[in-house]
Amino acid sequence: MNYLTRIATVAALALSAGTASAAVIDFNGEGPNTSDPVVVDGFTFDYVDHNGWGIGNMSNGFVMQFDNGTDAIVCRDTSDGECGINMSSASTFSLNSFDGADGSLGVGGRTISVVGNLFGGGTIAESFTTVASTFTTFNLSAGFVNLTSVEFSVSGAGDSWMQLDNIVYDAAAPVPLPAGGLLLIGGLGGLAALRRRKKG
Repeated sequence: MNYLTRIATVAALALSAGTASAAVIDFNGEGPNTSDPVVVDGFTFDYVDHNGWGIGNMSNGFVMQFDNGTDAIVCRDTSDGECGINMSSASTFSLNSFDGADGSLGVGGRTISVVGNLFGGGTIAESFTTVASTFTTFNLSAGFVNLTSVEFSVSGAGDSWMQLDNIVYDAAAPVPLPAGGLLLIGGLGGLAALRRRKKG
């Protein structure tokens, strides 16, 4: 294999590397835990603007108004009605969906906002409305890829809670190669083929 062929092969392999693999952060076995920040499955969760927070469920003694029977991550704010949870990673990731609730028994209609910080700059945002006394699965748009961090926040009047569970993400989401890189790989491959033809 000549030099140009080797370069084109390595470049093509690098382009195809980093295939995403779906995984779920379910927080099970993490509670009760009131560390701030806390690391779960390689992600750092940092509570923002809160006066109550933690991971747990009612059966393991964690203080909350309702749960789905498994550990969930929770934040609460009783002053300005807003609290947030920041999720970050040392490598890029994609976010697919999450189970969310406002955490207050019998209260729904609060807004959970999700803002993703994109690798290389820029943000993407989506908002969802909670349903009273239940976790709802919220699916994010295809644009939540190549993220470095995501902030979940809830807003509503008075005492606001937010609970998150079953966060579905893709680890090792590939960072797209710029168009110039694709042209370079194609050009190197073409040169290698031309060189082989000349030798034959």
